[in-house]
Amino acid sequence: MQRVAYNNLNLTLETHGARQSNIELLRILSMVFIVAAHWSHAFAGINVSGFPLFNLCFYHVFRGFGQIGVNSFLLISGYFLSKSKFKIQSFLRIAFQVVFYACVLLIANAIIHPDNKWSVGGVLAYILLLSNGDFWFVGPYIAMFLLSPFINVCTRNLRKEQFVILLFIVGMFVSVLPTVFDKQIWPNELTINIIHFVFIYLIGAYISRFVSDLHSRAFAPVVCLGFFLIFLTTLILPNVLGVRKELVMYFQARSNVMMVACSVLLFLVFKQIRMKPSKLVNLVGGSTFGIYLLHENFMTRHLLWRDFFHVEALSHSNLFALYAIETVFIVFAIGFMVDVARKYLLEKPLFALLDKKLGNVFKNVNGLFVFEDMSTKKNNIEIRYLWLHFIVLTMATIMSVLIPIENIAVFLAIVGAYIIIWLVV
Repeated sequence: MQRVAYNNLNLTLETHGARQSNIELLRILSMVFIVAAHWSHAFAGINVSGFPLFNLCFYHVFRGFGQIGVNSFLLISGYFLSKSKFKIQSFLRIAFQVVFYACVLLIANAIIHPDNKWSVGGVLAYILLLSNGDFWFVGPYIAMFLLSPFINVCTRNLRKEQFVILLFIVGMFVSVLPTVFDKQIWPNELTINIIHFVFIYLIGAYISRFVSDLHSRAFAPVVCLGFFLIFLTTLILPNVLGVRKELVMYFQARSNVMMVACSVLLFLVFKQIRMKPSKLVNLVGGSTFGIYLLHENFMTRHLLWRDFFHVEALSHSNLFALYAIETVFIVFAIGFMVDVARKYLLEKPLFALLDKKLGNVFKNVNGLFVFEDMSTKKNNIEIRYLWLHFIVLTMATIMSVLIPIENIAVFLAIVGAYIIIWLVV
């Protein structure tokens, strides 16, 4: 099957072009992984070390799936967004989904818990992703999505060797050093997430441009074996050996080198799959973001996993793993049905109306993110060395985070050096 061209793809999976069903299948699997990880919320505050050995290993494997799911989503975004045009309609669809599910869950919470009091400011903070860390994935993703056209105009002018250098520099700060020293070098979680998201996006963009299809029949089995061994080493063995909880969580960090490697290997396996376009797979894949928004929320975690499914009640049962898998697929199926109804009853009519009324406005806004491709123009030194500007800007940003703001002289020196390089080169 020939590679299908994608246009305007984003995490909401609302596109105006064809879909590549093998990648949509990976998107579905990634969301199953994420729901499986959130299943572990039922055991928050519970000492899991007393579980039977098989149940304990299964718990930690399920928990670790989520990080691979998140990285896979970001790889898919980088793979397609890096070669697509920015559209404000795509951003508005993301915003509409977030606001819709936030409002639905607020109303449901008010019905189930009428005694809870919400202030106007609290409601706005919740809907705008400013409270309790909810929808933590969405905020950094929106930042990455808005930055994507500017990232793309830089990376599209990189040669393969230059792109490798860029990945090496960013990867050292985002993944390698935190893995080696067992700590994060960034001052707050939002900064960590945004930088990590951009890093995985860049990997996806690199694969899109420079990694051709590997037609060897042995590739998929070998990669699957490597994936299994990495996952076994990083998740199961630390628990079997009774390693302290902090080390287990260290292995499960999404920026850990092993977790990034697992995610990339899994993506490459699905990239090689040849399958006919499937309407069902594409439909389910198009609802995965809605499934996430519906089930991952502080108002639904306890209600869903403990009050409704009572998953902790079977923690010592031989049916523990079977029941966990069953509950994950039930949650996935319910979320899918809700999001399909939302899409066809609300989103499609709404955006058809907006396109009709605001079509020219959308066109003008989208025009702001159209950058002239000057890579073929001769004697254009600024564009030819754009990769150098991008690396310097990245390093300046990293240093400005690491260096205390009161050390103003060093900070100004970094910014001044960048400005000089930008003007001279």
